[in-house]
Amino acid sequence: MSYLTFHLVFLAPPLLLLGLALAHLGARRRNELLGRRWWWAVPAVAAIAFVYTTPWDNYLVWREVWWYGPDRVVGTIGYVPVEEYLFFLLQPFLTGLWTYQVLARRRGAADHGMREVPGLRVEPPPSRPGVVRVIGALPWLALALVGVWLLSFEAGVYMGLILAWAAPVVGAMWLYLGPSLWRMVHVVGLSVAVPTLYLWLADIVAMAQGIWEISEQYTLGPRPFGLPVEEAAFFLITNVLIVFGTLLFLVPGMHALDPSPTPAVSSTPAQVGSTHQRTGFMNNWKSVALLGAFIVVAVATGTFLYMQNQDAAEAREGPALEQPPIAPAGEIPEAELVHEGPRQAIPLDHDAPIPMKVYASPTCGCCGLWVDHIREYGFEVEEEHRNDMGEVKRALGVDFQISSCHTAVVNGYVFEGHVPGEDLRRFLAEAPEVRGLTVPGMPVGSPGMEVPSGEVDEYQVLTFTADGELAVFAEHGPVPPAGG
Repeated sequence: MSYLTFHLVFLAPPLLLLGLALAHLGARRRNELLGRRWWWAVPAVAAIAFVYTTPWDNYLVWREVWWYGPDRVVGTIGYVPVEEYLFFLLQPFLTGLWTYQVLARRRGAADHGMREVPGLRVEPPPSRPGVVRVIGALPWLALALVGVWLLSFEAGVYMGLILAWAAPVVGAMWLYLGPSLWRMVHVVGLSVAVPTLYLWLADIVAMAQGIWEISEQYTLGPRPFGLPVEEAAFFLITNVLIVFGTLLFLVPGMHALDPSPTPAVSSTPAQVGSTHQRTGFMNNWKSVALLGAFIVVAVATGTFLYMQNQDAAEAREGPALEQPPIAPAGEIPEAELVHEGPRQAIPLDHDAPIPMKVYASPTCGCCGLWVDHIREYGFEVEEEHRNDMGEVKRALGVDFQISSCHTAVVNGYVFEGHVPGEDLRRFLAEAPEVRGLTVPGMPVGSPGMEVPSGEVDEYQVLTFTADGELAVFAEHGPVPPAGG
């Protein structure tokens, strides 16, 4: 399954159904139950999510916290697949439109011709909104500090980046609209729970299909049902962000939080407006002071932990090595040497060093691990780091559908991806008249992609030609994780 197919299977159908359900409400009921801002609340949240998530996710891929199968995506912008940018927009629409449906079925919706969800009531206004605002924000601000602390060690990097990135925003939104969010706690709970469970299931399927992988190096370890706890936390907290953000835009434009006519819990437009004015954190110096103090403490703590971590790293590893030089984009001389005619075989007992040229991105860690592996099989490797790997692959005749991360050239052949050393040597000894070998994607457990558990995905080593003909040369795996 490709990443685009994932969108078509898991996101397009529910989005279509939710769009039809929103249209079924009709203009009058949308305005009565969702308020006058319903038409732009979700698009606004999606636009903010796109801008806020883009640099964060690019850093994750650059850091190799997660990665994708090159054969599963259309292309990339920066470090991130095009389909991932699309997901930045689709998830807010999925969760936001679902929130509309939940909100339109709260208590009192029957008076507007809608079926109510039992128990989906709106709580009465809190007697001390300032206390609700501060107490509700503190746990999120504490989670942000936990995230900063997790960044101080390797296994906590992914969870730390999630919490430090998302929790402060959730806390700030609660400071702004906490009393209204508290009144709608049942709406919030149902709006968050359903899309979160659905996306957990979709994520499990996507990882099983090899669309993306999550690094074991930068995660805490637990993976219930194959879902890393970091991924579970990501979808939970991002859906909280989307629901809070949607309500943040909707509430000021709503006629009443509780549309039922019961006097004890109803609100007039003037009451909604005055409550919103009283609960706005910009009009409350205590909330502003609390948020400012949190920012100062978070920055100071993060700076301290970063410096401590750098000192520890230097103590373990010595001075940092210089980054490898990056070759300028341009022609690929080895492309002229690649052909599909007869070559001289290199027998298995050949003991002289075999020259190999390897092209790889300067940020690719698994590429370096594969080079270490291949040197054990008698290859003398010259590495060239490029920022235009797509052009390199095109010049060497590697089709996108069978591509991986790094590309090597030996004896007029092209070797793409994590080809095992023993297969490579046997191939050179047989010297078939093809273009080379490939291991599409980045299978777990292949050379350079080893994991501590010893798990190996089932994968094939394929021969390929310039005409796109493929044939199986070797098969590996599967090997279950140790103790699994």
